[in-house]
Amino acid sequence: MKLRAKIYVSLLSTVLTLGVAFENSLVAQDASNWFSRAMSTVNDTLTSAFGEENQVAIKTLRQARQSYSDILTEETTTKIENVLLQGDEDTIKVLTRRIAKDFRKPTKSSLKSFVAWFEEWEKEGNVNLVKFTESLPSLPAEEDYLSKATNGNVYAQTVLLWIYRSNGKYTQAAEMEETLKATNKTATQLKADYKEDYKLVEDDAKNTKSSFWQSVCGEMELRGYGVSQDYSGALNSYRKAALQGFTPAIFQLVRTVNTSNEAKDSHRFEALLWLKKLSLINDNPVAEMGAGLMYMNGEGVSRDYAMAAICLGYAAAAGVPEAMFALGKIYENGGVGLTKDTALAGAWYSLAKEYGYEYESTLDVDKTVLSELKETITKELTPDEKVLAKLLFKDLYKE
Repeated sequence: MKLRAKIYVSLLSTVLTLGVAFENSLVAQDASNWFSRAMSTVNDTLTSAFGEENQVAIKTLRQARQSYSDILTEETTTKIENVLLQGDEDTIKVLTRRIAKDFRKPTKSSLKSFVAWFEEWEKEGNVNLVKFTESLPSLPAEEDYLSKATNGNVYAQTVLLWIYRSNGKYTQAAEMEETLKATNKTATQLKADYKEDYKLVEDDAKNTKSSFWQSVCGEMELRGYGVSQDYSGALNSYRKAALQGFTPAIFQLVRTVNTSNEAKDSHRFEALLWLKKLSLINDNPVAEMGAGLMYMNGEGVSRDYAMAAICLGYAAAAGVPEAMFALGKIYENGGVGLTKDTALAGAWYSLAKEYGYEYESTLDVDKTVLSELKETITKELTPDEKVLAKLLFKDLYKE
């Protein structure tokens, strides 16, 4: 396989094999109703975000492909999965019904008939796609909180933190995170001193359903400001905001899940799906890097370095230096589903350093391979995107 092909394996195929990978990781459970169990553990989040009919159809499609890959080619399967993930309600309804009919007892004949129908159906313009809508809620005025924040009020600092995140100012957000970590108040003081502030935020989040205040509420629950530290409460608050298309809440849900000892495997699966949703439908390379790291770690799904390489390759092409470094690591050592390739590893390490990741590799750099890789880098992150990538990498990367 050519180098470029190694890097650009279909991203759509990646996201839509998540369900099958997760199913395989639940060895001790009855796989036939894994999706229903996953839904119940995360309060129907995945149904709201992706749609249950879509997931069942995807699972059915993937199972059939294992036996009939000559008919359900990767290109055809990717197109079908794309429609199942991004189609509008009517499009998905037609397609899922057809899959249920032709895949009930799949044969070569029924699958050939299905593929012919799908290609004609698509050619006639019957496929209507929609995008996941990102939303930015109304934000409070920054100046209303600056004075109190400067004087050490952690509630004001928390609000400012979320104003910065909401505006994509991750450099300032990272600085505020460090400020909050450095507070000299005890857990008892933080709970007592900000009880009224938490109650006001909690009421605002409930009454206005603002994704911003839901996120602030989650942050206070996570840190124990005005309330006992509550991982589950924070996760629920971030989830409500994420379901409204609030991207910063999605990233914080992912970071929270990946740094908490209380996280369940279903939470990690949910986090992975959110990252794939951001990456696939909203072209977010930082989210794709996060998904690659979760595959690399085996978080929420079985560890799979081949899938990690696909995700990280996409992020690396968009200029994410941490993704380049991680690719160097997995190619240097090899692993589940991935053959060791030190030439490729050395080239990725070299590129990672060139793009700002500080790491000294002892591997030789093949100039030809490095030149080919450089041609695949099509973008460069903004300074704030680079900070976000560093934050996510710090929380997700494991040796």
